[in-house]
Amino acid sequence: MQKSFLITSRVAVFFKSPKNWFNLSPVGNTSPDVTTSGLCCFLGQYICLTKVILQIHTCKSIIKNLQIMKRNITKSLSILTLWVAIFTCYAYTGDQNNKLSAKEKAQGWKLLFDGSSTSGWHLYNSHDVFTVWKAKDGELFCDPMDKTGPGDLITDKEYKDFDLKFDWKLPKGGNSGVFINVLERKDVPTGWASGPEYQLLDNANPDYAKPQYRSGCLFGMSSQKNPAKTRPADIWNHAEIRQKNGKVQFYLNGVLTTTEDFTSKAWAQKVASSHFHAFPEYGKHINGHIALQDWATGIAFRNIKIKEL
Repeated sequence: MQKSFLITSRVAVFFKSPKNWFNLSPVGNTSPDVTTSGLCCFLGQYICLTKVILQIHTCKSIIKNLQIMKRNITKSLSILTLWVAIFTCYAYTGDQNNKLSAKEKAQGWKLLFDGSSTSGWHLYNSHDVFTVWKAKDGELFCDPMDKTGPGDLITDKEYKDFDLKFDWKLPKGGNSGVFINVLERKDVPTGWASGPEYQLLDNANPDYAKPQYRSGCLFGMSSQKNPAKTRPADIWNHAEIRQKNGKVQFYLNGVLTTTEDFTSKAWAQKVASSHFHAFPEYGKHINGHIALQDWATGIAFRNIKIKEL
């Protein structure tokens, strides 16, 4: 009878029964007839089958590893995307200091400090070069270590009806102020001798005990209209001064702290009964320069912008 070399499903238990061997002997022969060539053929096929199984297993392992790599790459890209978004947001936000948005420009706002120079400012009653006020790291600050001489810094331009906004910070125990309606004249010794002052004061300063000397007050003339907190030393505060036809409002960190009418009889009476009565030009004007007060402890400003009304 013809010999068959086909692999049958009876390969399951090769050494258990001759009936389950590869058909290397005549069909129906139940006696073991394992020839050398038959055994070699079986071993060759067994090795090939083993290689196929190993290759399948290797492929599965590669696919699994690729899937793991894909998940890891996806996760890494997600984290990277998040960090890029955070960095971009931070950079965008940080870059907005001392700049105007398109909306602000359309509304008529102008920068009084460009973030890098003292252009548009000069020392009170002087046009000499100065170093006590510096523009550095996006701040306009009065350097307490500079011993070239004190001097309030005032705008080159005069203003009447305006909305002025600015950020400010003081060191611990610091004291300073912003004057409005300043008259620059040789017979008027300082900016505060004519211009009412938006008071700036750190809470650790001894003058904090006097309500009319606290931040947001019209210095020496009135206490806060509404309680407003000054942020800790070296932390930025936000201030706003609005003036229209001599009527003024002060804001500290969004809170209305002062209202006054410089054209009223009540104001004239306040001045007459205060220590400012010795300065004949004090509080008499509804237009003038804006001045930043020099102080021994130092003071820093940024985002100084104005809109004329």
